[in-house]
Amino acid sequence: MKNFSDVIIIGGGASGMMAAIAASDGTKTVQIMEHMDRLGKKILLTGNGRCNLTNHVLSKECYGSETADFAMQVIRDFDEKAVIRFFQEAGILIHERNGYVYPNTDQASTINDVLRLELLKHHVRS
Repeated sequence: MKNFSDVIIIGGGASGMMAAIAASDGTKTVQIMEHMDRLGKKILLTGNGRCNLTNHVLSKECYGSETADFAMQVIRDFDEKAVIRFFQEAGILIHERNGYVYPNTDQASTINDVLRLELLKHHVRS
């Protein structure tokens, strides 16, 4: 018999990894489907390799989109304070520079490693 998952996340980038962590409440099996050879590979390129986690200026004008209202709705549900809290609770020390928030190491690999560890902790399959 095949192993089926209750939730399947398509894409193992930062958003997919966060979605899988959020979906893994202990009652469902969660799996990430990713075509790259490693989850979170593109994270390593963000912020010139430093990975800015968030910033303190999050307004509708920051989004060049006809659906900027949708982006703001999502941000209100998981704002920069929630992002910072998530990473601090996962053990990341942070620092701020010009309104941008980075891991204290200034290394995107720190964020990738922590997200991958969180996936393991939550028993997310990939």
